[in-house]
Amino acid sequence: MTTEPFDRESFRKQITKLADSELVRRGKAAREMCDFGFGEAPKESFIVQLEECLEEWKRRGASRLGLTRRCCEEIMTRFCST
Repeated sequence: MTTEPFDRESFRKQITKLADSELVRRGKAAREMCDFGFGEAPKESFIVQLEECLEEWKRRGASRLGLTRRCCEEIMTRFCST
């Protein structure tokens, strides 16, 4: 059984069509999946989803509906520092 790599471009196109509230929900879900690893590094696909949700959020110019850059930076620091 093979798994296909995560398609960042397809996900990006998908989230541009979401309402703000759904984008926040997706971002929070990705953040939770990054945190869910019990000390292990999260799957790359969850990190990419979180990054893309944050970028879309910034692109829309919204800043206070729950998805913040700080939560992404905390996760990136915890799991992705070299």
